[in-house]
Amino acid sequence: MISSFLGVIVEMIWCLIKNGYIASRQGVIYGPFNPLYGIGAILITYFLLPIKDKKNIYLFLGGLIIGSLLEYIVHFGQVLFFKTYSWNYSQKILNLNGRIDILHSIFWGLLAILWIKKIFPVIKKLVAKINPDLNKWLMICIASFMILNMSVSMMAIARWSARTRGIAPITYVDKFLDRKYDDEFLKKVFPNMRIIKNDNRKKA
Repeated sequence: MISSFLGVIVEMIWCLIKNGYIASRQGVIYGPFNPLYGIGAILITYFLLPIKDKKNIYLFLGGLIIGSLLEYIVHFGQVLFFKTYSWNYSQKILNLNGRIDILHSIFWGLLAILWIKKIFPVIKKLVAKINPDLNKWLMICIASFMILNMSVSMMAIARWSARTRGIAPITYVDKFLDRKYDDEFLKKVFPNMRIIKNDNRKKA
């Protein structure tokens, strides 16, 4: 949850530095969270924490590989299941199908070092101070919130994509999603998301 939040903050700062303005970088409808960074932090912690005392180059390479694979799979899945994509690196040097590129892969490597060496130890100490029973209920509440948040977000995006491609609502849920999460609302939440209107076109 914390890394999902921190990821959004980092991207917003990068957007401000690069483009001169702040734009939404959240990956779900409710709250400044991006599950991509949350999942990335879980994978990096699980696979790289056991080698935290080794040279940074191992953490860097591990983070580079984990982050790149995660980005590639998420992008592939987003195009396959939702006919949308949130980033396109096809104009960047050393990119693979527009889904990953060398610059962002390096970023994941550096992020892994920072996470394992600096951020995670602090978070671990703070969490350890929480009462175990309270910690358990916090975990249940946070997990439930994120599962519901991600589920609603995916359904809303699926309808947005279908609606843009001229597919009329069929069920009550479809109609509810069209009313509750219209195009204008979703464009503000996901300004970087693009919809593939023609399934036959070359996908990024």
